[in-house]
Amino acid sequence: MSTQYLVVKSVDPPETVTDPLDFVNDEEFKSDDYRAIAASLLEAVVWTGDEGKARLGACEVALEPTDAGLFLQFTADEVPTEVIRSLVIRARRLGAVVMSTDTGDIVTAP
Repeated sequence: MSTQYLVVKSVDPPETVTDPLDFVNDEEFKSDDYRAIAASLLEAVVWTGDEGKARLGACEVALEPTDAGLFLQFTADEVPTEVIRSLVIRARRLGAVVMSTDTGDIVTAP
């Protein structure tokens, strides 16, 4: 399983988005909005300039909010399936989708 993800605000309900080629992001969302999403998705978020660190369950995550989305890099080599499931479910509640930066695929709750 990938350790790098991108969270992007969707124009469409996120549970209906399955094909990255048909995905339409909310262009009104900017880096400050993605910082706010990080605070809702993750725990113990700390920002240092344009980068941040947080936790999701027992996993540490490096953060980089941009105008395109919120980049997440898990520091562990292996990320438990339940952690990714939690990330996807939380993102959907916020109207966002999770994409694997390795494959470009939209991640569904495993």
